Amino acid sequence: MLNWIWLGLILISVVYASLFGDLNAVTGALFDTAKSAITLVIGLVGAMMFMLGIMRVAFDGGLRRFIARMLAPLLRRLFPDVPPDHPAMGAMVMNMASNVLGLGNAATPFGLKAMVELDKLNPQPGSASNAMVLFLAINTSAITLMLPTGTIAMRAAAGSAEPEAIWIPTLIATTCSTLAAVGAYFLLGRLPMFRQRPVAGVEALATDAADGTAAEEESPISTQPTGIARWLVIAGTCGVLLFALGRNVLELLQSESLGGVLREVAQTWAFPLLLVALLLVGVARRVPVYESAIAGAREGLDVAIKIAPYLVAILVAVGM
Repeated sequence: MLNWIWLGLILISVVYASLFGDLNAVTGALFDTAKSAITLVIGLVGAMMFMLGIMRVAFDGGLRRFIARMLAPLLRRLFPDVPPDHPAMGAMVMNMASNVLGLGNAATPFGLKAMVELDKLNPQPGSASNAMVLFLAINTSAITLMLPTGTIAMRAAAGSAEPEAIWIPTLIATTCSTLAAVGAYFLLGRLPMFRQRPVAGVEALATDAADGTAAEEESPISTQPTGIARWLVIAGTCGVLLFALGRNVLELLQSESLGGVLREVAQTWAFPLLLVALLLVGVARRVPVYESAIAGAREGLDVAIKIAPYLVAILVAVGM
């Protein structure tokens, strides 16, 4: 369908302009929008590279493993048919932990691995099991705890005065969507029309090829003590920030209501404090923060390179 829509935009614009309009305008729109698309990508890539670099520091510091441990008890209740020690459970935990951290690229191989492993437990190959349906629903609606870096970068490139203001609404929206997805699963799954049915002539999926798809890309976490110097950096940074935050709150209370103070503090402090917290996770676990950030930034560049052709193709067709 998208092929025909894209083709139709271009053909109709040229045919209409040849009959009733101005072909020069169509040609000009082609070059102008192509230039605008690349400008948009350039404005997007800087913020995305930096934020993915910061996320990689915390990623290598073990933040994802920590969230995975927090999610494991909940998943055992949601997926009673999946043994706790089965590879499917481990892959689902790592996938959801990656999604919570906003690491969609890292979540994808774990999601594929989880589906392959869940199919091994599927009593009726070719028809999605209850566990597969629920996992897909949660994966699609995924709660995003961390910053939506792509959206923030896009808003910044478009000239938003507060591009990071999308964070809290995104957290609320993804939480509601996940609760709705899980609720729909439990409500609709009881209806006869949604029960799993066997599919004739379908065999189990091949699993050997996907065994290595979910290999972790994290750097090894150091087991050495953090060290007095690192603790001094962490404590000193936290102490100064808490002092500054308290002073700012006291100043705002002189002219704002409590609700206004909370709103102002959330808008002003949430984003910088999150950046510092992610970096300090890496510092505490002896992560080489600069090298780790560079590795994450390369992922941002790869994302920008991948989306550039799509943006150019669509924006040029619409512009014409």
